Amino acid sequence: MRGEDGREYRQASSLATQILELDYERRNLRFAELALQSKPVALTYLEWIRTNTRPTLEWTTRVFAESQEGRRYTESTQRRRSQTILAWAGWLRAIAVR
Repeated sequence: MRGEDGREYRQASSLATQILELDYERRNLRFAELALQSKPVALTYLEWIRTNTRPTLEWTTRVFAESQEGRRYTESTQRRRSQTILAWAGWLRAIAVR
């Protein structure tokens, strides 16, 4: 969408708008629910919970590379995205304690 000032602006999706209208706790739970729909995120989170140890980047990269989501990326991109997966799993672990 282009504003009156001529700049290009993006609008939040209806899902984003619904989530942002939730209170803090419900918003986090909804983000968690969405994150866990990603199989690599879910598997990494469950492995972290099962072992009580943060999975290695190598382990996470292997899980991601074998997933439907990860197969299409180069090895360097898989590794970089796996760092994000680990960050999401860590966030999930942190909010699960509450």
